[in-house]
Amino acid sequence: MKPDDACDRIAADQHWAISRDQALNVGMTARMIGSRLKVGSWRLELPNTYVVNNAPSSWMQRLFAAWLWAGLDSVISHRAAGALWCLDGCPSDFVEVATRRNLRSTSVLVHSAHEGPRLRRKGLPVPSVEWTVAQLASVLAADRLDQVVDDALRKNLTTLERLRRPLLRSGRAKDGAAKLHSILNERGTFEEGLESRLETEFMKFVLRSGLPIPMAQVRIVDQGRSLARVDFLYPDVGLAIEVDGYEFHSGKVPWQRDMWRGNELTTRGLRTLRFSRSDLRRRPQEVARQIVAAYELKDAL
Repeated sequence: MKPDDACDRIAADQHWAISRDQALNVGMTARMIGSRLKVGSWRLELPNTYVVNNAPSSWMQRLFAAWLWAGLDSVISHRAAGALWCLDGCPSDFVEVATRRNLRSTSVLVHSAHEGPRLRRKGLPVPSVEWTVAQLASVLAADRLDQVVDDALRKNLTTLERLRRPLLRSGRAKDGAAKLHSILNERGTFEEGLESRLETEFMKFVLRSGLPIPMAQVRIVDQGRSLARVDFLYPDVGLAIEVDGYEFHSGKVPWQRDMWRGNELTTRGLRTLRFSRSDLRRRPQEVARQIVAAYELKDAL
């Protein structure tokens, strides 16, 4: 195979990025590389790292170029790794690597070598979800990190126990460790497996307000027939709580279904309170008052 064709084949799998070593290994010479740079068929992206056929720039191309420049023993890290894991709160515009090499760049954020396991996402080496979250703790604000943790758990990418392992392995507290500890400890006071960000927001509201902690995602069964699954349930007082995002409950058909479902629960002695995201954020004291009032009605039932 001609060197140009071999380079094209390698670069095609790397969003058209290629390293000098890769090009030399398939027969390119320094003079041939210089010639292609001179005429503009290749362009220099980072030291000893090129884009073949002057392909349009993209985030994935910049990630591959950064990895090739940092060395094949490096990993894509921090916010870039979080975006490759598709975690909420990680924008896909950062280019970050972790490497043992002493490198500097104005276009790439360089971090010290990654300690944990290496996996592959979209052809690039990344830390595991657990180590990615541990890295993110050092660069994200607490509210954004909280969002990342909730999303990783909701997507079943990890568990609370596994998220704690990097913190245990890393020994003395590093940047962000206390912040992540606090988030995991709070999250550990209620069940994993909440199905939406709004459900997580409600459970955190319950904890902040000092309310009793309800069961989450409970299936209601009557004589072997499944009637409904409610977001939260206080079984001792027969109180269900639903948290509704408008986008999931708009339209006549969902409205009719929810009304019928509510009637089925009521006829079986289960009272239901419904709250929206706006309720939790704009009138939290009123939401807490209504839950307390409904909870204390147990003596009147």
